[in-house]
Amino acid sequence: MSKEVAIETAIELAADQIVNARDLCGNEREAAADTLADYGFRPTPLRIAQAMAIANGEWRSHQRAAGVTKPISPAERASINRKLETNA
Repeated sequence: MSKEVAIETAIELAADQIVNARDLCGNEREAAADTLADYGFRPTPLRIAQAMAIANGEWRSHQRAAGVTKPISPAERASINRKLETNA
């Protein structure tokens, strides 16, 4: 992969990988950290949080488009993610 991208682009690409990981029940934080590192940026908690916020917005858009009427809450998602990450 090319490392010639701006940090904003790397964060957006990390958000895309979070959505992909979420689709496949993967480790979202690891996906974001790996993507940032692939583009030469340190995966700081702030950068990962920025990518998560973008991914959450994209995810909500996908849910609306799919007609989801009762999505899980952010707190429930965080709990599920912690369980997946510790069991991986």
